[in-house]
Amino acid sequence: LPIFGPSARSMVPLLVHALKDPSPEVQIHAARALGALGTDAEPAAPALSARLRESAGALRAAIIQALGRLGPAAAEALPELTLILDGDSDELRVAALQTLGGIGRRAAESADRVVALCTNSVPAVRAAAVAVIGRIQEAPEPLLKLYGAAVEDPEGVVRKAAAEGFGRLGQAAQGHAPKLFAMLNNAEERD
Repeated sequence: LPIFGPSARSMVPLLVHALKDPSPEVQIHAARALGALGTDAEPAAPALSARLRESAGALRAAIIQALGRLGPAAAEALPELTLILDGDSDELRVAALQTLGGIGRRAAESADRVVALCTNSVPAVRAAAVAVIGRIQEAPEPLLKLYGAAVEDPEGVVRKAAAEGFGRLGQAAQGHAPKLFAMLNNAEERD
């Protein structure tokens, strides 16, 4: 789609229509193409949200990823994205978390579920939840506590997400600097 340039936005209605094509492959490609358009595809948010409720498998994953590229316009899909957080698929759970992060503060209603996933048994889910919570919740005190626990997680990917979260908090995270310095001094953490 980049070859279409500014006229790519004119493709959105055609791609939305393709989301209802009888062929699952066409639907998946349409969702991916809408995602490739990023915020230019914001008008597709209602259609993507509706299809998300009805979809499964690869199409569901493609729709979640497309919504993740729409930013705050994807807020319409919050109820379904929140349900996915409680689902069985860790892959979809991670994608839904990333989409919530893209929605930002408008996804604050999902904060409790995201916080619960910060202690999930699957490292990728924990890392995604830790990475996202600071984008949807703005109160620094609970974030400091959460990041403080996550920086001691046995998995490096979770510790990294916590360190980045501390970084976004800036001066508010100053009291946790010793933990971060210790982490940086650990040779394994730098790799």
